[in-house]
Amino acid sequence: MSRRLRVGLVVLLGAAGLVPLTANTASGSERARIEVVHSTGNDRSAALRDLQGHPTDEDETDAEPEEAGEEGSGEERRHLEGEHEADRTRPIPASALRAPHRQDAALQTTSAPSGATGAATPSTNVSFDGISNSLNPTGPTGITPPDTNGEVGPNDFVETVNQSIAVYSKTGTIRPGFPKAVNALWAGFNAGPVCRDNNDGDPVVVYDQLSDRWVVTQFALPNYPAGPFYECIAVSSTGDPTGAYNRYQFTYASGDLNDYPKFGVWPDAYYATYNNFTANLGQYDGAGVVAYDRTAMLNGQPATSVSFNLPASTNEFGLLPGDLDGTTLPPPGAPNPVVEIQDTTFGFPQDEIRIRKFHVDFTNPGNSTLSAPVDIPVAPFDPNMCNFSRNCIPQPGTTSKLDAISDRAMFRASYRNFGSYDSMLLNHTVDATGADRAGVRWAEVRNVLTTSPTIFQQGTYSPDATNRWMG
Repeated sequence: MSRRLRVGLVVLLGAAGLVPLTANTASGSERARIEVVHSTGNDRSAALRDLQGHPTDEDETDAEPEEAGEEGSGEERRHLEGEHEADRTRPIPASALRAPHRQDAALQTTSAPSGATGAATPSTNVSFDGISNSLNPTGPTGITPPDTNGEVGPNDFVETVNQSIAVYSKTGTIRPGFPKAVNALWAGFNAGPVCRDNNDGDPVVVYDQLSDRWVVTQFALPNYPAGPFYECIAVSSTGDPTGAYNRYQFTYASGDLNDYPKFGVWPDAYYATYNNFTANLGQYDGAGVVAYDRTAMLNGQPATSVSFNLPASTNEFGLLPGDLDGTTLPPPGAPNPVVEIQDTTFGFPQDEIRIRKFHVDFTNPGNSTLSAPVDIPVAPFDPNMCNFSRNCIPQPGTTSKLDAISDRAMFRASYRNFGSYDSMLLNHTVDATGADRAGVRWAEVRNVLTTSPTIFQQGTYSPDATNRWMG
């Protein structure tokens, strides 16, 4: 379909680093804002293994533990992710809650035979416990949801669980000095208290294999629910994730709350996606896609971000940036593929994978473009788990249930260039049977960066009565 993408004009906001900009247009009916933000501070830290987080109200552990389900009060829990997370979800149309189950057209009802060539899942080499949610600075109740995230490198596994970070050897030995608060990364930061004093969660860690560096991020919401809101980004200065980091603070360009950040590594930038929510009212305000200047951040120099913000009228949610796997680069100058899952439940004409291509130009930001979407039809699926209630997946030993998060694609959108073709892998959770049995819908997209990407293979893995989700 024909769409028109128009770039808006933003005003100079001084300290926030926003600059006025005009830019090229691309095909698309929606109007997107493009904004440029300069980092409001950057420096190099001491070794992370030696840093201690700045004391904050969230580090208080002598308060009485809260009862399950009870909200915190006052300053003690003012920024916590779980407190208002239920307000920051995708708007669900009433028609979606009344819709009958749609038969999954790619359901896998049998497992691969044991020992079949290329079919058996490899056995686990090592298994070890990661960070406990109870170690978060809020004390034994932890945080809901915990936002678990981890990444592996040549010698280390780095994990974040909302407010905590830990580094392990690949055999499971925790490195000395860990776990610690994520905001320990910004102890003594020259840009002031925002990233230093606020340990607000939604962390992401990715490994940049092209430069042997680690990238750790979290948002900062010092005035929640009012803005401004921030993204704190640290890039290791060597391949040692316990060592020094180049540290950055960015004011989030759109003025919205930069919720649910997801990051990907690409040769020209670190790309990120956000679900935008208005300050104070907490209403969904569209999707944000941002490119952060990777070259500057690897070198510890002041850095710039360029962002497009798709309005809520586009009905897009839960986008993911392409994250490069392997060391074979995409074609020179290739844009980053930004992907999402959409279906008829949310008013789209078909069940589909939607891909946009984000080209950033940090020298002349006005030349940056976000392409019109390419929509790839997929086998029909039903994303409605438990009418999108968070109390959904049963677990042993308790009546409390778990969130299926069935309204979006799961992190990561991994991209690999095989030379003769390229490939992107995606997965999301669906109702496999119409009885709220969670299955993992997966897909491989090829020719990702062309004008005609295609589904190479797809399926919904649900061969028995077990719930499988968040693949």
